[in-house]
Amino acid sequence: DNSMHLRDWQEAERRLKKAASLASTTDYDVNEGLARFFQNVGRQDEALKYSIRALKAEPLSSGASGALLIAYENKGQLADADAELVDCTS
Repeated sequence: DNSMHLRDWQEAERRLKKAASLASTTDYDVNEGLARFFQNVGRQDEALKYSIRALKAEPLSSGASGALLIAYENKGQLADADAELVDCTS
């Protein structure tokens, strides 16, 4: 989506939420996209929510695990980030 590259955050959020409304709540791509979007705009609570959903959708995905790790770090939840790092490397 070009709106993310252009940093048109309102349009990017509108498009991502539209995609989410058309997809299942267990759709990895939609949840991962929303997680990364919310990380980029500093909305860490929402980033964490969608990172958890993405990882539940694709438990073996290193991308989902990395997004969750970053979400925990951005919220200052370093113990949770450390636990996720151990989980994804074991």
